[in-house]
Amino acid sequence: LIGRNGVGKTTVVNTILGLASLREGHVHFGGQDHTKLRAYMAAQHGIVVVPQGRRIVANLTVEENLQLGAAVGRKGPWTVPEIYKLFPILQERAHTPGTALSGGQQQMLAVGRALMANPSLILLDEPTEGLAPVIVDQLAVIFNQVADQGTALLLIEQNMSLVVRVAHRYLAMAKGAIVAQGQVVNSREGLHDLHLDEADYQREWDRLNDLRMRRNKARNEYTSVPSHVAQERRHRSLSANPALRLFQKRSASSNPSRANSRPSTPPSPHVQLEGMDELRLGERE
Repeated sequence: LIGRNGVGKTTVVNTILGLASLREGHVHFGGQDHTKLRAYMAAQHGIVVVPQGRRIVANLTVEENLQLGAAVGRKGPWTVPEIYKLFPILQERAHTPGTALSGGQQQMLAVGRALMANPSLILLDEPTEGLAPVIVDQLAVIFNQVADQGTALLLIEQNMSLVVRVAHRYLAMAKGAIVAQGQVVNSREGLHDLHLDEADYQREWDRLNDLRMRRNKARNEYTSVPSHVAQERRHRSLSANPALRLFQKRSASSNPSRANSRPSTPPSPHVQLEGMDELRLGERE
């Protein structure tokens, strides 16, 4: 399920899980009607989610987070040893707090926790968000391994390089509706028409990253105040308060070396934040 931000992809996930109300239509899975499914019953029916942002439980270790996924009690091939075979790094850090892992390792933990429920369907809500390309490559291999073992995947994603490597079919959303669908292997022309093909997406991603770097650099230049400017500001704040001014006089009389502490160097000129208008436009896009 592909589409730009705000078109309703996560709402689809929440509706399948029973977290959002369905006003019309039905949700069918495994030959059963799950339209009125309660959110806390989804895992018992074999539907689990790898949520956007991973949602690792902070006060649990890696292994305890995995065991949390098995709490539903469904039988199946996925156990802690099997998860460790799939993600060896998790075994190395089994007794480490889950939130102490890197972003990529936390994503692996979130996937492993979902597999521990032995699901029939995994909802993957933007699993590559904020991850390095090498981690995305590893996840693509893992998702294909999971699918080959018979678990269905619904991939909510904007990273087209992952979509074309993992998904068999695609549906494209715009303004809350499905506007295109088809087989991924034959979808290059369709994806290009939607301006969602991999090359266009990568160029847009690089452009926004460049704007973010320019913004951060401008902010750093603006917030990096020279020492003499900081002293000037401190002197003005002290002088504005009568009680502090009296204290300052007494301190100066007891320590003549501090009497002329006001710097003579003029403050630096205001730093202009260049490119901010373009950045705001780019972030809105």
